[in-house]
This record gives sequence, C-alpha cells and structure tokens, in this order.
Amino acid sequence: MRKNFKIFIKNSEIQAELLHNKVPEMCKWFLENLPLESYAELWGDEIYFSTEKEAPNVETTMKVKQGDIAYWPPGNAICLFFGPTPLSKDKEPVPASGVIVFGKIKNLKDVISKLKNVKQDERVKITT
Repeated sequence: MRKNFKIFIKNSEIQAELLHNKVPEMCKWFLENLPLESYAELWGDEIYFSTEKEAPNVETTMKVKQGDIAYWPPGNAICLFFGPTPLSKDKEPVPASGVIVFGKIKNLKDVISKLKNVKQDERVKITT
C-alpha cells in the first residue's frame, strides 16, 4: 500500500509517497505525527528539519538515493535527499549517519530546482 503526502517549502508543493512495504512501523509513526512543521536546515543537496519526536527503533542504512525521504535518529529529523552531500564521492547522497528511508519524492526531476533554491530556516510543512 502506498500513501501520498505533501511537503510545502518556499511556496512550493512537493508530492511524495510512503514506502509501506519497506518499513511499515515507520510509516505508521509518520502518519500518526502529521502534520509536521519546522525550519529547513541544509547539508549539501539535503534538506533536513527536526520533528522533535522520536520515531520507532528501526534498522538504519547509509545507502540512500536521490529522491529518498528518511528519518535521521540522532536529530529526530526528516531528511530530503536530492543530490550530493558533503560525504558524497559522486552524485549520490550520503547521510551524516544511518537513516531510516521511508518515503520517496515523486517526479524529482520536476522539483529539483525548487529544492535547490530552498534557504536555511525557511518554513517546512508536511501534510497528507
């Protein structure tokens, strides 16, 4: 089962979907905590923002792809990966430490320029 959700940043609406088949308990937690609102932090071509909420203890990974949406346990943060980060050796993003990938940005090629124009501390809101 896939569930769509929306990310609003800098007057842009970004469509995304949950990956229920990979981490159902994380997806359940995410939906139960919506809406989420915070301020954007930038780390290379990654936007992340604190949720101030602790997610379920789920196995993390260092392998992410452009378009992945993940939860970063050390910061209780949601991460949007759309290009290289400071730890990258090529065009693929590398998180600062293990993350839980639970979603995917839809039509990344269509919204990548919007993501690249997001500035530090801009308001971020996620809803269904």
